[in-house]
Amino acid sequence: MVAVDGVTIDLLPGQRGLREKGGTMRLGLYPVSLAPGSQAAKVYGESIIHERHRHRYEVNNEYWKILEKNGLTISGVWQEQQRKYVAYWEICWTR
Repeated sequence: MVAVDGVTIDLLPGQRGLREKGGTMRLGLYPVSLAPGSQAAKVYGESIIHERHRHRYEVNNEYWKILEKNGLTISGVWQEQQRKYVAYWEICWTR
């Protein structure tokens, strides 16, 4: 399987072009909407959770549909930026 542009894990858009990367990671607490009825919603017992992240890389957004088509469930999204924060393979919950 090949990503749409050949890059599966990529820098966040705001990180591209930065020469000095020290202290430039995305930080903070973000509201994540969980899909109703998803395993994540059941585990958290809430429809909105807040997640803290400290990173500068993520899955290429063009790749998510391919992953979903092949069985990955995306159940947590930061709506403002359409960032995926909760994803899992259903088989992880059935064993």
